[in-house]
Amino acid sequence: MPSGRTIRETELRGTDFYLSETRVTSQGEVDLHRPWDPTALHGVEIRVELERKLLGAGRQRLDFKELTVRALDAIGEEEVMRVLDDTNRSLEAEMVEVIGWEKLEDADPEILEGYMESRLPARDANGALLAAGGVIHHPRPSEEEPHPVPA
Repeated sequence: MPSGRTIRETELRGTDFYLSETRVTSQGEVDLHRPWDPTALHGVEIRVELERKLLGAGRQRLDFKELTVRALDAIGEEEVMRVLDDTNRSLEAEMVEVIGWEKLEDADPEILEGYMESRLPARDANGALLAAGGVIHHPRPSEEEPHPVPA
């Protein structure tokens, strides 16, 4: 059984996230948002699943399916994660999800809009749809680029 991980709500709220990678699956795509600072909340990520919808005539779109905030152990296996408030009570999963949405909105409102309004599937450099198993690695923003500053 996984050992589990406990983080403070203030740590989660105080960490900036960026879109780290997009994984193409047979059902759609998964966006992984990781801490902007690689030393902050190591192993914690915001995972957004998008479901493929066929529109006819070979057209497709991706619709939001699920957002989760999760922790990974040293070998990349998901582990139990508890988020504690300032009174040391565990937050409900729904509240953790709300914080996840807030962090995405802080990081990039355009990405958030794509989740709410649907978006087009990922394509390669030649314009072809990426096949299941494809991964797009998004670079971590540089120090010179603007990024959210914790309140």
